[in-house]
Amino acid sequence: MLKQATQDRQVTIRGAEPGDLSTVREFMLEIIDKDFGYRYQPQWHWDLDALAEVYLEHPRHSLVVAMEAERLVGTAALRSDGLRTPPHPEWLSTRYAGPDAGQLVRVFIAADRRRRGIGRALVAPVLEQAFTRVGYRTVFLHTSADVPGAESFWRSLGPTLVYDEREHGTGHYVHFEFAAP
Repeated sequence: MLKQATQDRQVTIRGAEPGDLSTVREFMLEIIDKDFGYRYQPQWHWDLDALAEVYLEHPRHSLVVAMEAERLVGTAALRSDGLRTPPHPEWLSTRYAGPDAGQLVRVFIAADRRRRGIGRALVAPVLEQAFTRVGYRTVFLHTSADVPGAESFWRSLGPTLVYDEREHGTGHYVHFEFAAP
């Protein structure tokens, strides 16, 4: 368990536990609805229906939560299932196929807790797990440029920009990757 000081409160960063999962699912669905402007889509959010199997029971996956007292204020997760085509370009799916690449997903922060260091505090242990425990050589992610602050947050962490769909008129996602140290 990690304790992380944020700008105005104490937040505990820890691995998710079975008792957290119903709250995690509700939290993620709320973020998807409010930040992305659409409801649950089974083709994109299938993992929310099997959080234990996907994140707690799979040896190459993980789910980390940020707790402020008893309140869930953030999540971050790691998966090894590659990138789906469509909606993403096939060459990206090919690039991240195989056992050496992990995907950083479900990095969600409660709207009233953003810009207080919680996102950074969540991403750091997930990347450490990915590179040291699991042995990924690359961790990739995509973010919606339509979500205020999301792109600038990721850029501030120093990943490599791989593909910006806006530059090619193919969408609004920005794709980044982190390489193993």
